[in-house]
Amino acid sequence: MTIVVPPAVSKEEVIGEFPPRVDRGLRRSNARLTPEARLRIRMAVTHGDVVVDEDDLIGGPALVEAARIRDIAPLRRAMNAAPGAFVGLVLADHVYRTSVLEGDPALMPQAYRKVVAEAKEYREPAWIRLWGAELPAEGAPDGPDTGPTEPGPRSDASDVPDGDAGRRIVGDVYDTRVGTVNGPFVVGKGATSHTGTPHGR
Repeated sequence: MTIVVPPAVSKEEVIGEFPPRVDRGLRRSNARLTPEARLRIRMAVTHGDVVVDEDDLIGGPALVEAARIRDIAPLRRAMNAAPGAFVGLVLADHVYRTSVLEGDPALMPQAYRKVVAEAKEYREPAWIRLWGAELPAEGAPDGPDTGPTEPGPRSDASDVPDGDAGRRIVGDVYDTRVGTVNGPFVVGKGATSHTGTPHGR
C-alpha cells in the first residue's frame, strides 16, 4: 500500500502517530492467530514531491525512494531476529534528521539505528526502528528470511503495469481502522486490500 499525505499533515505526525496505531491494530488481530499466520509490516517514510494525474499516481522521486528503502536487508534482518515486532519502520536519512533528530524529542531518536540502504542503483543512509521490540544487537542471529515483497512504485508511468499506478481517493478524512489521515491522499493498488472510504465508513 502506498499512501501519499498532503503537506498539511506534518512528517512528525505521520512518524509519531501512524506506526504505533498500526502496531496496536496488528496486535489485536494477531492475538487470535498462530505465529505462522500473523501479519507483520515493513513501513517506509520519506518526503518529497509526487506526480498525480487525475485519478492516477504517476510517480516521483519520493515514491521511488520509499520503494527502495522499504525492503532493505538491515530492516528485514532486524525483524527476523525480533519475532515480537509486528511493525518495522525505516526513515529516509533526510526525514530522520529534520523530523526526529532535530525535531520532536518525543519521537525518540535514540530508538533508531543508522544503516545503509542499498537497492538497485540506490545507496543512501537510512534509519530503522521496531515497534513493540528493541532493535536486536548488530550481528544477532537472524530468523527465517522472508525475503523482499513485491516491488513498489516506479519512477514514471512508462514502466508501470496496468493497475499498479494507484487510485486517488479524495475526502476530508479517511479511516484506516488504525488511524485517520486528513486531506486527500493516494492508496496504491499494489495492496491486497484496504479498508475505509473517503467518508470514513
